[in-house]
Amino acid sequence: MPVIDCSVGESFRIGGDIRLHLTGRADEMLYVFIDAAARHELGGFGGFHASAPCGIRRRAHVLALRDDESFSIGPAEIAVEAVCLRIPGVRTLREVRLRIVLLSPLIIVREAPSRRRTRTHRLAG
Repeated sequence: MPVIDCSVGESFRIGGDIRLHLTGRADEMLYVFIDAAARHELGGFGGFHASAPCGIRRRAHVLALRDDESFSIGPAEIAVEAVCLRIPGVRTLREVRLRIVLLSPLIIVREAPSRRRTRTHRLAG
């Protein structure tokens, strides 16, 4: 059962057809976007969530989670240990702590955050 320290903006692939993206954090709440095959049921969640179809045989879910809240998606159970990890005297680079329990042998892959494209404008002069 891996414990993963991560940052808002990071994404994880669980197996071949579940993607978990940490989209934001505000007021001690972590916002998570999940894109998964429709066969993977979302469960074990009692707080705010929204779900919708997103493509052929896929569903998207948006969750708002606090410390110690959890959910399951298909063969994975994810718990938020810390929305904002605090270690006295230290500023952490990765501030969110997740615990992931896999009910079948799958691989978790951390994806690099997407780089924002910036436009450069040439000033006349």
